[in-house]
Amino acid sequence: MDFGKFLYLSRSEVAACGVTWDQAMEVAEKTYVEHAAGAYEMPPKPGVHPSACPGAFLHAMPGYLPGLDAVGLKWVAVFGHNRKKYGVNSLSSLMILNDPETGYPIAVMEAGLITSIRTATASGVSVRYLARKDAKVIGLIGAGEQGRNNMKLIKHVAPQIETIKIFDLYPEFAQNLCDDLKEELGVEAYVAKDREEVFRGSDIVVTAAPVTVKEPVYKKEWIKEGALLLPVHSKGWEYECFSEASKFVADDWNQYSSDMFNKEKGYYKDHEPFALYSEIVKIVPGEKPGRENDGEIIVSANMGIALQDISLGKEVLRIAKEKGLGTELSLE
Repeated sequence: MDFGKFLYLSRSEVAACGVTWDQAMEVAEKTYVEHAAGAYEMPPKPGVHPSACPGAFLHAMPGYLPGLDAVGLKWVAVFGHNRKKYGVNSLSSLMILNDPETGYPIAVMEAGLITSIRTATASGVSVRYLARKDAKVIGLIGAGEQGRNNMKLIKHVAPQIETIKIFDLYPEFAQNLCDDLKEELGVEAYVAKDREEVFRGSDIVVTAAPVTVKEPVYKKEWIKEGALLLPVHSKGWEYECFSEASKFVADDWNQYSSDMFNKEKGYYKDHEPFALYSEIVKIVPGEKPGRENDGEIIVSANMGIALQDISLGKEVLRIAKEKGLGTELSLE
């Protein structure tokens, strides 16, 4: 090993690795199995919140998976005004992968695309185990990259999906995504007039847009019996949407509860934590059942765990080396 030398991968080079949905799902499920076994290190992610953009955050997400020989850190920013104000994605990110033997960096890569794939993959796993098998209608809040990839992967996992309803604060973005999904996925897709229309009658609801107001904007009364709720962005929901659900599932309860029920700044700081049915990591290997009947309203809160980023980043690095992608840089 050449200590101090590492591979840099741009976004276009990460894309050129061509990770398929099936490969991403396989990596995700392997990671969940390691997570369920307790073979990992992943502290709750610390963050800062620049005031220039309301609701903006930057999070540090370290993770270590001994079973997959993977360790690293993702630094991710979400600034909700970026698309309208600057014409760029609201999410930007960088990942560092390290050698578990020496700690030296072995790769630095653009991680916005990895984040988008990983987040969609978490939704795909949730749909596989928690959605109704006859689910046909998806309601989507947020027409950005996260929303787009969620729709693609959910359709991949649940090919019976027929209709997608989309609401975005910027209707032109919602219309563009509808047009793309009609062509790419062969579904009916249309712009909803408001959030309520997205929820009403939807078998799967995905909220993939940051909410900057303190008051809830998603109402329990809108939720269809038997729906699967996927709060990619967790804030904005009435407390009862989650506390009164048939099952509340999280990717990592320690991370979720420490953020959402933080007594100083948590979104639900004035409420007691609701009952956790299970972490998804116990459902994937069959330790606990997923959906047990068509009437259950199930929440699967995937806030995003560093372990999934790191494991997918390692797979991207493996493919990049096979394909000869990237630029070798040095710390010297």
